[in-house]
Amino acid sequence: MTKDHVSELDTLAESLRASAENIAANASVLSLGVIWHNNFDLIGATAPLRFDASGKAAVSRLSPVFAVQDDKAATSLQDQHISRSPLIIERLSPTGFAFTPPNSPMSVSINGREITERTTAHFDALGEEIILTLANSAVLCIFNAPARQTSGAEDFGLTGVSKTIASTREAIRCVANVNVPALIRGETGTGKELVAQAIHRMSDRAGRPLLAVNMATLSSALAAAELFGVKRGAFTGASQDKKGLFEQAEGGFLFLDEIGDTPRDVQPMLLRALETGEIRRVGDDKMRKVDVRIVAATDRSLEWQEGEPSFSQPLLRRLESFTIDLPPLRLRRVDIGILIKAFLRDGFGNDPQSPRHALATDSVCKMALHDWPGNIRELRNMVQRIMLGQPVAFERLHEAPPIDHGEKSLRPNPAKPQYRVSSSVSDDELIAALNESDWVIKDAAQKLNISRTALYDLMEKSTKIRKVDDISDDELRNAVKLDPSSVAVWARHLRVGREALRKKIRLLPDFATVIDQQRNKSGDPSSN
Repeated sequence: MTKDHVSELDTLAESLRASAENIAANASVLSLGVIWHNNFDLIGATAPLRFDASGKAAVSRLSPVFAVQDDKAATSLQDQHISRSPLIIERLSPTGFAFTPPNSPMSVSINGREITERTTAHFDALGEEIILTLANSAVLCIFNAPARQTSGAEDFGLTGVSKTIASTREAIRCVANVNVPALIRGETGTGKELVAQAIHRMSDRAGRPLLAVNMATLSSALAAAELFGVKRGAFTGASQDKKGLFEQAEGGFLFLDEIGDTPRDVQPMLLRALETGEIRRVGDDKMRKVDVRIVAATDRSLEWQEGEPSFSQPLLRRLESFTIDLPPLRLRRVDIGILIKAFLRDGFGNDPQSPRHALATDSVCKMALHDWPGNIRELRNMVQRIMLGQPVAFERLHEAPPIDHGEKSLRPNPAKPQYRVSSSVSDDELIAALNESDWVIKDAAQKLNISRTALYDLMEKSTKIRKVDDISDDELRNAVKLDPSSVAVWARHLRVGREALRKKIRLLPDFATVIDQQRNKSGDPSSN
C-alpha cells in the first residue's frame, strides 16, 4: 500500500466519520416507549409525546396510540387497571418534566418512586430517559426516539427502538462496503462481536471467511506465529510451514477482539500489515501480500495512560479509520423489555406457559432502573435464571434515583476502576497471583489490578517466569505426566501462561498419543 493509498484511505475515513456524526446528530422525537405490558405485542411499541399549546400531554388507558412492531395494528394501552383519567405530563425544559397523577385509584411511579402529587423529574437522573409505571401494570419510558426509522431493514440482532442502537445499525450499513479498518468500542457485554459479524454479513466479502481471535489470549511468544504464520524450523516444534490467521482469512475479515491486549512487540507488525497489506511469517524473510479487512474491538481506553504501557498510537489511528461506539444498556433502558421478550422467546418460543409470569411489573421496573455493568450479557443471564426457575434477588437491583424536587438530580457516573502502576508489582507478588489464578492471565491481572498488557509485560521481564519457547519437548511431556487432565498443573509446574502453554503443547507431533497414554495410566478420562 503506497503513501498515496494511505492518504486516500485517510480522506475516506474522514468522510465516513463525518457521515457517522450526521447519523448521530439525526433529529429525534420525544416519545413514549412500552418497556413492559401484559400484552406482549405492545412491548417495544412507541408513540410520540404530543404536547398541546400549554405544553401538556396526556397518558391514559385510551391515549396515546402506539405503533406496534411486526406490522400489528396500532393500539392504546387498553388495560383495565390503567385509568381512563390521564396522567398529565408537562414539559418544563428540554430535559425537565412535571407529572400530575390522575384523580383516580391508579398508582403512578416515576423512576421507581410512587407519586401522589405534582412532581418533577429530569433526564439527568437516568441519562435522557425517565421510567413510568402505571397501575403496576405497564412500564413506560420517556425517551428521544430516532426521527427516521428504517422500516423493514435488518436489525443485525441489535434489537431495540432507542436512538443509540438505531445509530449503531446505520453505522454498520455505512461502513460495511468501504474497505477500511473499523474499531468497535464498548463496555463488556454490549455486543461487539455481533457488530463485527454484521459488518461482515453486509459487506461484499460476505462469502469469504470471518476469523476471530481474542488478543488477550496470545502471549508475546506466540502472538506473531498465530497471526502471521510460521516457517518450518523457526523454533522447536515448528515441523512444517503454517499459515497464520491473516493468510487463513484471505479475501475476508479478521476480527481482533480485545485489541488493547495485543502484546507490545506485535503492535508494530500489525501496523505494517494494515499500512502495506504485507505480512511475514515467523522465521521467514519473504514478505507475503494479503487481502484482509480488519475489524477490532476493545472495552477499554487505548489512549496513552500515565504509568501503564502505552498502546501504539499510530496503530490506534489506523484502526479507528471508522469507529462504532456501542451504547451501554443503561443508556438505552427503553430497549430492556424488547430484549427480555427476545430472550424469553429464544427459550420458549410463543409457548403461553413460558415464565413471563415470573417477571412481575415491579420487577421489570427495577430491571429498567438497574445500571447493568455487564450490559446485555448480564441481562440475558438473569432472564435465563428466571427461565430455569432459579431465584433472582430483584430487590438488590439499583435503588431508584431521587425525583421529588424541581432541581436537576444528577447521579454521578460510577468511577472507572484505576489500574495500579505495574512497576509496583514485585516478582513474588506476580508469581503468587499467577499461582492463585492457575496461570489464567485474565484472572491474575484482575487480582493484581493491572491490565493484561501490563501483566504480559511483567511476565516478559521476570526472571522467575519462563518463556514458552525455552521449554523443551521432554519437559512438556513430563509436565503432562503430572496430571494429564489439568492444564493448570502443567502451567504451575512449568511457570508459563496456560494459553501459551496450551498452544505450545499442541505443536508436539505426538501430543494426542502422550495425553492418551497418561490418561490410560491414571484412569482419568477427564479433560481440562
